[in-house]
Amino acid sequence: FNVGELETALQKIGECQVVDVREKPEVSSEAIEGATNFPLSSFEKEMQKLDPDRPVYLLCRTGARSKDAAGHLERKGFREVYIVEGGIKEWVESGKPVIRSKSKAWSLERQVRFAAGTLPTE
Repeated sequence: FNVGELETALQKIGECQVVDVREKPEVSSEAIEGATNFPLSSFEKEMQKLDPDRPVYLLCRTGARSKDAAGHLERKGFREVYIVEGGIKEWVESGKPVIRSKSKAWSLERQVRFAAGTLPTE
């Protein structure tokens, strides 16, 4: 599923559920209007809020975490689960609109690198 198809699906208000599985700091820096944030770290609990009879479109930064979330939904019987290939990164690169925060949040990768850099070397 590509970002153009997602943009079309978003225009059908009430027919689809768009779920961003990135962590809250990532979503606070840029997000798609109309998307719900259920971070992958708490996805199993949050996914119970979704309607299994409506299509679910999953996105993250590039698509990897969306595949994990799709597996959770499919095991619970969701029939229409779509992974947005390229995620928010592709959405932004395609010039699609995003909601941006005035403060610059660190990406998850940058947070991990920072934390790893603070660990003792011995």
